[in-house]
Amino acid sequence: MKKNLLSVITLLLAVVGLVFGILAFVKGNGNSGKIDELTARIDVLTGNIEDLADAAGVDVDTSVEQDGKGGVTMEDMEPVKVDFSGTKTYNLKKSGKKERFAKMSGYTLYLNKNADDFGAVKANLDADHAQIDGAISEVISNLTYKEAETDVVVKKSLKKINKLLGSKIAVQLVLDGYVRN
Repeated sequence: MKKNLLSVITLLLAVVGLVFGILAFVKGNGNSGKIDELTARIDVLTGNIEDLADAAGVDVDTSVEQDGKGGVTMEDMEPVKVDFSGTKTYNLKKSGKKERFAKMSGYTLYLNKNADDFGAVKANLDADHAQIDGAISEVISNLTYKEAETDVVVKKSLKKINKLLGSKIAVQLVLDGYVRN
């Protein structure tokens, strides 16, 4: 019951924020020729909505479906595979007396080939993926043993990676050899 009430409140705040954002854009510009500015403002609003939802513990998806078909298909995904030389070990956030850790041998990040900035992002990731490695490492290190389940790590990592890349181009993440102990 409490979670449903929080969901309704979050949704209402999102709608009010979106309406105020559109009104500010229309009033502030006087002409409607600046679509890029509207898109930027909407991105800021949806980012704030996602942050509020995370703080309230509510799952909110503000992504826009591609062509209204229900998201990105397998044909639209381009994999970027990263293999570590060996296995990396990550210390998990302490939640008791026992030290816990997770291990991973690499990952595969799937990018949306139809995204406008696909070429630039793919070229950057092929040249250097250290920031993506760091984002995943930070997510894992900030989770306790109970929280560090694969699906939680993937969801939080994708959100952090997309924020880092400045778009929602990363659509899936597969953690190779991921185990926690």
